[in-house]
Amino acid sequence: MDFDDITFTEWQIDKVRVALGKYRIANASNGRLTSWSRVRDDITNSDVNIDRYFEDDAELAFKPEALRRFAIRASVLELEKLEDVTRFLLHEGILTLEDMDESDMGLKKMLAAHEYLSTKSDRAKYFLTSMEGIYTAQREFDEFGYNYWETFTLRIIPDPSKEFVRVEEIYENSSQDLSAYRTLKERNRFTNLRVAQIGYGFSVASDDFLHVFLNGAEPGVGNAYVQADFAEFSHLSDKTIVASIYLVRHGHRHLNGLRRQTLPDGAVHLYNGLQFVPAVLPT
Repeated sequence: MDFDDITFTEWQIDKVRVALGKYRIANASNGRLTSWSRVRDDITNSDVNIDRYFEDDAELAFKPEALRRFAIRASVLELEKLEDVTRFLLHEGILTLEDMDESDMGLKKMLAAHEYLSTKSDRAKYFLTSMEGIYTAQREFDEFGYNYWETFTLRIIPDPSKEFVRVEEIYENSSQDLSAYRTLKERNRFTNLRVAQIGYGFSVASDDFLHVFLNGAEPGVGNAYVQADFAEFSHLSDKTIVASIYLVRHGHRHLNGLRRQTLPDGAVHLYNGLQFVPAVLPT
């Protein structure tokens, strides 16, 4: 993949946002994040962009506030500015072309399944749009006398067509509850295993239940999520957000000690049934 092949889909733009946040963290000083003015200067004065800006008018041509609003998902940069930021992050090694590569074959396979299985109603499109966000689920368990935590983080981004969503999963196995640690650097000393997978999801059946299919780095290894109950929604002014969603996870697992359990009241507890709630993606 070449730089000119980047079309800046919603998924790719999100990758740029995440990488921009990582750059600020990587260049923090005395516990303080790099200012947006400094980040703007680094971008405009970099070897890959300096010919595009004159020192005297860089402030007018590219405002730090535009960068800040872009990073917090309040706006999207103009295409030329987006290209400059991406070019800079690639040059710094914070982002790679592989990160921006969306497999055409993977998308075509998903669309074939989408055509056969998905619900295409206006309600389904509204549901998929409402699902946008970052969610996490956790569980604690004992294995051979040791305590472990499993943390599942899902980032869901609706496609502009509103026909499907792009999904990234981060699975973490650790000796501590990772929710107390907001960055991957903080989590690393407690984490035994971390695996990332990406894929797609769409609405299925008249209930508009979400189905997600993920592919990992290992051939033949993937996971799937199936929504198990109606999502709980919250309403903030004119925006509807998902407050909680129950998903059943299928596929490759890293620990196999847990099984189905029938509770005294007759309810069945599934080891792979997870409640996801809104969260912040670790940086």
